[in-house]
Amino acid sequence: MSRKTSNRHSKYYDDCGIWESSKGKVFHQDYLLSDNFRTIFLKNDQYCTKVRQGGKTLFVPITPQPDSESIVTMHRYSTVLKENNSFKKHVTWFNSSFDNDLPSIAVYEYSGTYCLENAKNYVRTHPKTLDKVVDECALKDNKEVFIQMNRDNSLHAPRDTKQIRNAKYRNKLKTQPAYANVADEILAVVGMLDTHPFVQQIIHNKNQVPAIVCSTDNQITDLRHFLAQKSEHPLGVDRTFNLGSFYVTSIVYKNLRVNRKETKDHPIFAGPMLLHKDASYKTYRAFFSNISATLELPINDVELRLHENIEFGSDDEKAMTKAIENAFPTAKRRLCTKHLKDNVQHYLQDRVGVSTQERKTIINTIFGDQGIASADDTLQFARADSELKDLCANHPQFLKYYEQSFKPRVEEFVNAPNRRLGTKQMWTNNNAESMNRVMKVAVNWKPQHAPDLVDKLFDMVDFQFINLRSALHHSGDYMLVNSYKQYTIADAIWKTKSDEEKRKLFNNFLQDSKKRKHENIITSSDGLYSVVNKAKSIAKKPMQRKRPRTERAEKRH
Repeated sequence: MSRKTSNRHSKYYDDCGIWESSKGKVFHQDYLLSDNFRTIFLKNDQYCTKVRQGGKTLFVPITPQPDSESIVTMHRYSTVLKENNSFKKHVTWFNSSFDNDLPSIAVYEYSGTYCLENAKNYVRTHPKTLDKVVDECALKDNKEVFIQMNRDNSLHAPRDTKQIRNAKYRNKLKTQPAYANVADEILAVVGMLDTHPFVQQIIHNKNQVPAIVCSTDNQITDLRHFLAQKSEHPLGVDRTFNLGSFYVTSIVYKNLRVNRKETKDHPIFAGPMLLHKDASYKTYRAFFSNISATLELPINDVELRLHENIEFGSDDEKAMTKAIENAFPTAKRRLCTKHLKDNVQHYLQDRVGVSTQERKTIINTIFGDQGIASADDTLQFARADSELKDLCANHPQFLKYYEQSFKPRVEEFVNAPNRRLGTKQMWTNNNAESMNRVMKVAVNWKPQHAPDLVDKLFDMVDFQFINLRSALHHSGDYMLVNSYKQYTIADAIWKTKSDEEKRKLFNNFLQDSKKRKHENIITSSDGLYSVVNKAKSIAKKPMQRKRPRTERAEKRH
């Protein structure tokens, strides 16, 4: 009854089973205490008595009208058992303006025959038990709560761990803001534009759901530094699904200034992100144009022209690749060979109907060690190209697709970059795929509303840069590579710095303001030993011009 006094939803708990709420009825009746508990009725804002005259029911106003303190109201709720409609329940309680104890008292009445042996008589868990579950889950995990409560008293314990998860979920919905639709989510994010450090721009085009550009100042500064190093590692771009009602397209890159302490590999960092509902060229173009403009901001009165240093790697998504070309006209591009293989596989299988063995031969002719994508020069490329055409002579539909669409992309965005870098290793967009998984772990594999998704992605990015800052004083998951050791500071000294001093030290590191000696230094995998290596990768004889395999081991006599 205490729930009634606080205007909350009523809960009529008992151990009989599930009651049919759709058949429930509520009856209200007023009584006049000063007239021997006489039944009265409220009609037209007046209390009346009911009389029968001439076969009609009349309501006669009471004169004078009784005071509210002399009136008691009875409430009765009635329903039937879901598994047996002949078994009924009546819950009765009173309230009045002069007695505050009345609402806390209720009478339960039952009529009919209740069968104890009916296995379908499912009994609901007591609401107080579920309230206790929510309180316990604040400090313990589901399994610990289930074990502890069943060990203390199994009669007042959750039925299973699923019930615990459901209770936590319902409580979470109560505490979170209610978003009825995407429009509510967008309005909430718009409100974050001037206050949240991660929300940078709302892209709102006519007849399109707005898109959200997210990044931090640290991300932009670190990305600008990465591009200035002219690394052979391209920027990865990929679209992530199942994070919520919005797609998330993120730029990723390898942070070459640090290594992971455990794996000794460069960690993959998330760059600027786009939350969007459609994958149109217009949306992607707005995003990449924003990034292009942001990266061209001057630093120390010197404007960086970074477009020539940028190389993008992506899947073969037409709208995205077209937007990159237009926003970064001088940037280089690569395509993920895994997705190109999948495209060929699906075309041969679904469009042409080529057998499994023949598909493998065709794919190997394109992507194998001696294939088109791995060709060392134009002559080998032409030879592999001719071999493929002979192999597919009986499949003119595929040859048309290959000549008009597939071959130009492989030649320009797979073979040409490999020849430029002197490698045969096929590039894949694995860095972006890895970041996709990190995002899904950040949201605990559950779809999120847009404002919540922004917060969780910001926490993920912030975690990376907290670890990057910690590397300056030998803490966190990363360690500085040898060429950036001059930024290290003893942990004891770091702890004496103020927040503003720490911020300046980290900004100096991000902007790489100290001059470094670009020596050819090789560092051991554990980061403990470094050596200057001025020799070539292969120790050759003086005046040697040929490859080691064809060069004589001894001088001629």
